Amino acid sequence: MIKIYETDSYKRECESTVTSCFEDGVNIFITLDQSIFFPEEGGQYADTGLLILPGKEIKLSGGQIKDGIVRYQISEPIKEGTVVKCVLDWDKRFMRMQQHSAEHIASGRVKALLGFDNVGFHLSDDSEVTFDAGGQITPEQAYMIEAAANEIIRKNMKITVSFPSEDELKSIPYRSKTDIDGQVRLVTIGSGDDIADICACCAPHVAHTGEIGILIFTRVQKYKNATRISMLAGERAYAYIRENLNILTRISGGLTTSADKVEAVLLKQQSEIAELKARLATALEEKLKKAMDEAKGKSVSIFLDDEISGGALNRAFEYGLLHHDEIIVFIKKENGFRYRLAGKNSVRHIQAKMEEGLNAKGGGRDTDISGQLPANRKEIESFLIKTGFTEEQ
Repeated sequence: MIKIYETDSYKRECESTVTSCFEDGVNIFITLDQSIFFPEEGGQYADTGLLILPGKEIKLSGGQIKDGIVRYQISEPIKEGTVVKCVLDWDKRFMRMQQHSAEHIASGRVKALLGFDNVGFHLSDDSEVTFDAGGQITPEQAYMIEAAANEIIRKNMKITVSFPSEDELKSIPYRSKTDIDGQVRLVTIGSGDDIADICACCAPHVAHTGEIGILIFTRVQKYKNATRISMLAGERAYAYIRENLNILTRISGGLTTSADKVEAVLLKQQSEIAELKARLATALEEKLKKAMDEAKGKSVSIFLDDEISGGALNRAFEYGLLHHDEIIVFIKKENGFRYRLAGKNSVRHIQAKMEEGLNAKGGGRDTDISGQLPANRKEIESFLIKTGFTEEQ
């Protein structure tokens, strides 16, 4: 088969002859004598498109290489020897070309500036492109790479493909994630003395870096012994930036400040919230201690409508158990209560009764148990009186 997609990434239509048509399980496949449709290979999805016959259009939903033969999945059989017009889903192809060419530039800059190889690559239509650099990269280094990659895009450098001989390859410093048997296809970014990257690749690419438009890194994270960089390019990068700018605009509007001051305003608010939380925790701790002081008997139950921090609750229990043998604090939740049950001695017997009578679920040490229960306050108070934990007033 003549692989037009290997030498001409921009050819959108061609005529081709069906050389075979067969079923493999429930799917129908054909082979062609020449093709513009790139099959799934090298981390990039297969092209889709249409096969046009007189009075009929047949959907081509993908392609794959099996036993060295390129075959395409279609929606219904076509007789061998039929001449068809192949029409490429160009928008999808071009979007993928933008992403893939951008990835070459970015991973090429990682190699050139930091010395790390590309050890993994994934191109998705629905999420970011990812590539794994074989070393630890800080966010600051990653954004330096991003800036360098965008400089190459702005220079509108030419991108070419070539099929050098085995002898020629020996003198070419190209990148490749794996050893390649047979003919190597090289994608070169730049020309003459100004070459940004040379990489072995089987997929279609844009003809000039300027067609990519822009490249952005959306996430930089440690992944095993490498660094995984997520990125977007072209129209997808623009859509991502536009969406996030819209979000920033709405937030700045809600804060009644300009977009460039949102971070400062939020940091100030976070500090104020932290201070208020600390004051609230202190107030709740004092309220809880006062309730313990006012409570009668050795066994005490207290209800709180407000959430309380773990530290404040610990200090209140330490204080309360100086005067009482057993304490339960019930803290209101959306569907029931969470509780803390503690005592000078084991409270397992009380927990067992709560599990049976209130469907409580909890765990912890013999003298300190935390959990949750779905009952309302009236049901809990009735249970505590019935079991003798508290006396009826």
